[in-house]
Amino acid sequence: MKKNKQKLYNFTVLIEKDEDGFYVATVPALKSCYTQAKTLEELYPRIKEVIALCLEEQQPQLMQFIGIQQIEFAVWEDADMPKLHMVTTKTIIQFWNHSGFELSRQMGSHKFFKHPDGRTATIPDHPGEDLGRGILRKILNDIEVTREDFLNWLSK
Repeated sequence: MKKNKQKLYNFTVLIEKDEDGFYVATVPALKSCYTQAKTLEELYPRIKEVIALCLEEQQPQLMQFIGIQQIEFAVWEDADMPKLHMVTTKTIIQFWNHSGFELSRQMGSHKFFKHPDGRTATIPDHPGEDLGRGILRKILNDIEVTREDFLNWLSK
């Protein structure tokens, strides 16, 4: 009888705090692998859950961690550019369904969606918790939708 062997991964996880107060964790080695939480204590088990979900869908693109550098950069803001705001998980799922995405799999409170053209995205679906603007920007980037296109759909 052939035995499967367990593989041990060591992932780099980037943790940031967005303007809504959410900690947003991203795993650069796995496409669409991110989650959010209001506290670091809530965040750590969610990171493990979303990594396990993403590993069911893809092979990691591991790179050696060297370091992180913050760089200050000034740009002129467009005062007329519409601003993102927090949205519900239900709203994002409706947008994805409208855009042709389908639920591929779920693990715990995280859902992995696929589009026929290969785009993917993960959504944390935690009861009573909206999506902060930090994770919303990551989602829109992954599904290759501009802020303006999303806000236009939202206003319909």
